[in-house]
Amino acid sequence: MFKNTGLDEILEIEKRTSYYACGSTEGNLGSVLTRALLYFDLTQISQSIACGQVTNPRFYLNLKVCESMEVPSAYTLAAYPVSESWQMGTGYKFDENDYSDGVSWKFRDGQSQYWYSGSISSCEGGGLWWVSGSLIGSGSGYVEPPFVSPNPYDLYPDCPSTTTTAAPTPPVAPITGGLACSQSFYYQSSDVRMDVTNIVNAWISNTIVNNGLIVMHSDETSSVDYGTLRFFSKETNTIYSPYLDVAWEDSEIAWMTPGFNTSSAEPIQIRDAVVSMKNMSKEYKYGSILRMDVTPRKRYPVKTFARGPGDIQRFSDYLYPYYLPSSSYYVIKDAESEEDVIPYDAYTQLSFDSYGNYFMLDTSGLPQERYFKVQIRAEQSGSIMTFDIPTPFKISR
Repeated sequence: MFKNTGLDEILEIEKRTSYYACGSTEGNLGSVLTRALLYFDLTQISQSIACGQVTNPRFYLNLKVCESMEVPSAYTLAAYPVSESWQMGTGYKFDENDYSDGVSWKFRDGQSQYWYSGSISSCEGGGLWWVSGSLIGSGSGYVEPPFVSPNPYDLYPDCPSTTTTAAPTPPVAPITGGLACSQSFYYQSSDVRMDVTNIVNAWISNTIVNNGLIVMHSDETSSVDYGTLRFFSKETNTIYSPYLDVAWEDSEIAWMTPGFNTSSAEPIQIRDAVVSMKNMSKEYKYGSILRMDVTPRKRYPVKTFARGPGDIQRFSDYLYPYYLPSSSYYVIKDAESEEDVIPYDAYTQLSFDSYGNYFMLDTSGLPQERYFKVQIRAEQSGSIMTFDIPTPFKISR
């Protein structure tokens, strides 16, 4: 109940259900629950949005799983913005003392401050968090944890020989309100990539204060056992720290712009294409914003004089500019682990201008002192081709 694991290398989200025998009666003992609290500094992204550098972004919470034990084939994780500030603490899971100096279910600072200081004086079910921005002004925009019955702190709630503490009321739906976010899993990896745009937008607009968010199983009220999920925390010595991915559309397709002269280049058939990166350095300084040029050419170019569209003379297909289909995207991979650092999505579309295909890369979103690789994927007439760029590049301090 009061356990804090703030300095652990692991974030744990767990729901274990057990049973008891009370004389000749058997019943539900209750659930053992653990949840994860996270906080992200939004100063830099708020400034980028304010100056117009970033427009209409979406935000994704990323957690890398290191172990999953006895999880079902289908389950849902939920995230809520926390209503009060909290202290991380310096506890470890295997400390002998359950009491520590940091946040727990009941206290947000160790042993004295309850999660909410208003009309609720004892939050024995845990911290409070916002679910609906429209209700915050009335003071009812927060909820107690969904675990309402049986009381998780009565070890024998159905045993006649024990005293059962009344459950908090009213019951709370597992995922409810405009500030609640979730991700469902079905026969897939437990790596989290959860869309938390509603929460982050509420923080940036000052609708609610950024006190971080809590991640938990969406169904804490039932007797279903959801096992244990363990994710890397920020204390990990690996590259898999939790992070908030900011995605926005910044691609520009020149041939879709009125007045662009399409005779300066022509599309390429991807089944006959070789894709490379032009003028790519082996090392870039952290914080640089780079134009990464993508150069497609024919696999078997014609090496004779020829005339292209609009009677433009060209010396060979090695030199003539081609462009990839508009449905072409890039991904940034960690060169050693092959993990996607910037994955394929609608926000990694390649741009195109009179110099060819390209994309803009902000290196402040990449870990320092590591090597990365680029991969290009193009879609054309139902075909999908993936092109690996063999040359890695380093982001230095």
